[in-house]
Order: sequence, then structure tokens, then C-alpha cells
Amino acid sequence: MTPSSVWAAAAALFAAAAVWWLLPPEPLSRLRPRDPRRLLAVIRAWATRLPMLPTRKDADRQEALRRSVPATCSLLATCLEAGAPPRRALREVAAVIGVPAGPELAAVVQRIDVGVDEAEAWAELATVPGYAEVSRDVARAIRSGLGLADLLHHHAREARLNLANVAVVRARGAGVRGVLPLMICFLPAFFAIGVIPLFATFQFDLPLP
Repeated sequence: MTPSSVWAAAAALFAAAAVWWLLPPEPLSRLRPRDPRRLLAVIRAWATRLPMLPTRKDADRQEALRRSVPATCSLLATCLEAGAPPRRALREVAAVIGVPAGPELAAVVQRIDVGVDEAEAWAELATVPGYAEVSRDVARAIRSGLGLADLLHHHAREARLNLANVAVVRARGAGVRGVLPLMICFLPAFFAIGVIPLFATFQFDLPLP
């Protein structure tokens, strides 16, 4: 659910609660005094059912996870090419990659250590932002025995390309957003110097300067 749909649902909820409180279904209940706490209780009960919007901290963490994909895949591929088995490579990368990706990789290692199938443990990494395709393809490669290092190098290149494309889109968006302050500054001067004197000339027949 997008933030705009969440706010629309919240606005509709508040409007419905206000109408329900102001217009009770029982005719005799209108003679009783209104209790604001009743409306607040209804709003609070329904507000707990609405999905929470992501905070700035959550958004920054998700962005950091997506940015960690190229380094994670490259380090894993390097460890595999050096002869380390997948579990050891994952353990070493989880120890050096740092937060926020390190704890997520360490959780995969812990699941493998307690007896979870290695492919299934990798598949559970799909819930981490940026790692859905990596976890899916690595799980398939572990089951089929395909070249895992080449696959990880491929994902590292794709992740770097995606991050570069996102950076280009954001840079173009910043240029478009930068036009708005210029228009806000330009329009009052345009009306004050160009439109208002012309309107005054036609309205009061004043000579142009």
C-alpha cells in the first residue's frame, strides 16, 4: 500500500468516525450528553489496524541494504574463487561487511548451523531489501551445483548498474525540482513589472512610461 493510499484511508476513517459520533443510530441517544472519549476510543481502535508508514530510519536502512548488494556479492564470489565453501564464505563476509547487511547474512549462517537446508536458508534472505533475486538464484545454484561465483559476479554487476540508474534518475529529478523555487521568485516580479502596469494602463488610460 502506497503512502498516498494510507493517508486517504486514514482521512476516510476519521470522517466516518466523526459522522458516526455526531449522528448516533438511536434517536433517544441524541438526548444524552456526548462523550469525546468514545470517539477517541473508536479512532484509536481503527488506527491500530492501519499499516504504519515507514520511518526515515527504516527508509535509510533499506537504502543501505540495497547499496550493500554489490560489495556483498563481490566478496562472496572472491571467497568462493579462493576455494572456500559457501557456508564459510558467507560467514567470513558477514563478519566483515558490517551493518546492516552483516547481521542479515549472519542470520543465514545461524540457520544453516542449526540444521536448516542451505538452499532454504538462502531463500529466506529474499525478505531483505535488494537481496530477493540474489537469494533466489543462489538457492537454485546450491541445489543444482552450478557455478556460484560467476552468478554472484553477475549480480554484483547488475546491482551496480541499478544503483547507477537510480542515481541518474534522482539527479534529473533534483534538476526538475530546482525549477519550482525559480518560478516562485520569478512570477511575482513578472506580475509586478509586466502584468500590473499593463492592466493599469487599460483600466485607467494611464500613459506607459
